[in-house]
Amino acid sequence: MLLNVTLTSGHLVSIGIALLAIVVTLLGFYFKHVIKIEKQLTALETKVENQGKTLDYVNDKIMNNIAKSGGK
Repeated sequence: MLLNVTLTSGHLVSIGIALLAIVVTLLGFYFKHVIKIEKQLTALETKVENQGKTLDYVNDKIMNNIAKSGGK
């Protein structure tokens, strides 16, 4: 028993709109995920920069203490 299905232009338009909606939804999820990762990377970069500044500060303090003590 075969079903005789005729696709009219109205059906094709409906299918096209449904597929477009699916693609747009998937792209939305993808870009939401990308934006989340970008925010995490930015926070990590800021943390690394701050750690570098802290290390530079500590290094300067150590060098100043060595210079004050005459290298002893």
